[in-house]
Amino acid sequence: MAVYYTSKAPSNGAGPTVGPGTFRGLVCLEAQVAMTTAMIDNTNDDVGLFYAPAGFVCIGGTISATDMDSSTGLAIDVGTAATEALFFSASAVGQAATFSTALAPAGHFYKFTARTEVRAFIQAAASGTPAAGTLKVALWGFIDPDYSTTALTAST
Repeated sequence: MAVYYTSKAPSNGAGPTVGPGTFRGLVCLEAQVAMTTAMIDNTNDDVGLFYAPAGFVCIGGTISATDMDSSTGLAIDVGTAATEALFFSASAVGQAATFSTALAPAGHFYKFTARTEVRAFIQAAASGTPAAGTLKVALWGFIDPDYSTTALTAST
């Protein structure tokens, strides 16, 4: 059996510890948006949710909505202008008033290098009768401008 170590957990036990003096506080970015029928009846419509500060590293998120489609067509992406489905991809929460924590893999440990607007995009318009409702999105993480998104290399 081989035992592997990384720079954060070296074999000599001298790895860095997050604690007094170096604590990274949890940051929650959230928005609750009143969605009109005009906002959900066209593919590619979008709405600004909030700004993520430079150095924000996303470690989780949630999305929920009221029932805004009498059928099953409405799909919502949450991301940035550069990557529309960065955090949530084709979420069906607005089809039947549901809740999801299904963060897209690309958004997990994603680090913002500059202040960036996070937006909700209508990936697929309501296919039945659209209904006004509420969209709720939250992302949480920490702010660390020095955080490296490079994977640690393990060695024996």
